[in-house]
Order: sequence, then structure tokens, then C-alpha cells
Amino acid sequence: MYRKVSSSRVIKLFLYSILLSIVGMLIPIFFAFIPAMYLSEMRRQGTLPILGVFVGVCVVTGLLTEPMMGLTLLTIMGPLILIMDYCMRTDRSVKVTMAIGTFVFVASCGFVLYRSGMLQALQSGEFLKDLGAIQQEVVKNANLSEVEQGRVMSQLKTVVGQATTLFPAFLVLSGVVMSYLSYRISGRNIQLAGEKVVCPGPFPFMKLPKAPVIASVIILAVAYAVSASAAPEIGVYVNNGLVIILGLLSFQGLSIVNFFLLRYVRSPLVRGLIMVLVFTIPVGQMGLLALGLIDQFIDIRSIQGVQ
Repeated sequence: MYRKVSSSRVIKLFLYSILLSIVGMLIPIFFAFIPAMYLSEMRRQGTLPILGVFVGVCVVTGLLTEPMMGLTLLTIMGPLILIMDYCMRTDRSVKVTMAIGTFVFVASCGFVLYRSGMLQALQSGEFLKDLGAIQQEVVKNANLSEVEQGRVMSQLKTVVGQATTLFPAFLVLSGVVMSYLSYRISGRNIQLAGEKVVCPGPFPFMKLPKAPVIASVIILAVAYAVSASAAPEIGVYVNNGLVIILGLLSFQGLSIVNFFLLRYVRSPLVRGLIMVLVFTIPVGQMGLLALGLIDQFIDIRSIQGVQ
């Protein structure tokens, strides 16, 4: 469906996209807002004209920063924008659109990692060796005793090794967050413009489907027992699966916290600070996980009589 292209809206979209791309290099979460803008404008002004704007943004971003940055932005965001635009135009269900969006995001990131050589470096261990050398140099320049240097290096090595092993899980969770933000923000903008579109509900009411979550927990628990006794080689896959499920349940717990904060805390700034603290403090993370798991069986939001 083609509509008259608004020059002023195109210029704003172009400039905002450049700004978000550059800021996103410092604070990656800003990248998550780029697809939402294009999905909204594609519904208003047509897919092809807005897609052309996106390609132009990638070219300019590459010129302002480095060509690889523009190419990466095009490779990761382009397919996600196109597939989610198709799903929204054809009224696919929220579950289907979220699943497809996450898969496309992960596949695009995997392709970029493969073409850049990063995937091979991770698999061969070269990345860890190079990172370890950098860490060792930093620790040596920190004026620490030999015992402290050894302790710090040991801790850093453990943390980096675990992060590398669980990288696939973090990539999937990033895809879920990216898809949800793009889907929710663009869907809400389209609805405010007076058009009908299927989109996720507000974050404070987010709830994972019960049956798939329970089934996944059971399967992963059995797989974990098997990996601990008879098949240790599948441990890395089980751990990644557990991190994904626990991460999703934590997001559900965070939505519950947001729900009650909206009821009892008026200041948006205070609400934001509380959510950041809860999400970053280990005790808070455990609380979020517990809330998400309990909410699978008991509707916590209805305890206070609020529907």
C-alpha cells in the first residue's frame, strides 16, 4: 500500500536514525528503537520509500563512522524490519511475530559474526587469548601485588569464559528484547494513528504462555540431570537453555514490578531508578525470577483486586 511521502517526516526519520545509530555505539540499547521508527513509517508512507531511507541511513552511518558499522546495521536491522513489517501487515499472531523476529535477529547477528571472523575466533579460542593478554596488561599497570594480580586475573578469566559460553543465550534474549520493543512501540504508534494492527500488550501486563514455559523447564531439568551424569558434552546447550528461560521469567517478574510501581509511585524517574536497581542487583534479580515463576501459577497482579 503506497501513500504520499511526507518530506518533513522522512527528514526527521533520517536524522533521528543517524543520531540513534551513533549514540547506540556507546549505549547499545538505543539501537532497539531504530526498527520501531521504520515499522511505524512504513505503515504510513509505504514500505519501499522508507526502506530506501533506511539504506541511505546505513550508508551515511558507514561514512561517518566506518563502513563495517553501516554494513552491520543494514544486515541486522534490515531483515528484522522487513519481516516484522510483513507479519504486522498480514496480522500474524503476537507469538508468531515475536518468534520470527527473534529468529531473524539471531540469524542476522550470526551471519555478521561469521563474516567478520569473530565466530571463528570464539570457536578457536583466539578471542579469549587476545582478551586475556589485554586484561593481563591492564592488571599489571594497576599497581597490585602479585597475589592480587593472580586473584583478579583468575576472576576475570572465569567471568569471560562463562560469558563466552553463554553468549548464544544472551544473543537470543537480545533478540527477544529487540523484537518486543520494535513490535510494541510501532504497533502502539500505528494504533494511535487510527489503524488496526495486532501488537503485544503493555509491558506491565506481559505474561509468558504457561504451557511452553513449564514444558521447557521440565525438559531442561531432565537434560541437566542427564548432562551431569551421563552426557556432560550437552551441558553447554542445557546451560544456555536455562539462561534463556530464566531470563524470560525475569522479564516477566520485571513487568510485575513495573505494574505495581505504576500504581503506587507517581514519579517516572523514581520508577525508572527502582527498576534499574532491581534488575542489576543480584538479590533483585533473584526476586524477579521468583516473581516470574510464581506468576505462572498465580496471577500476582490480581491479588490487589486490579484486573
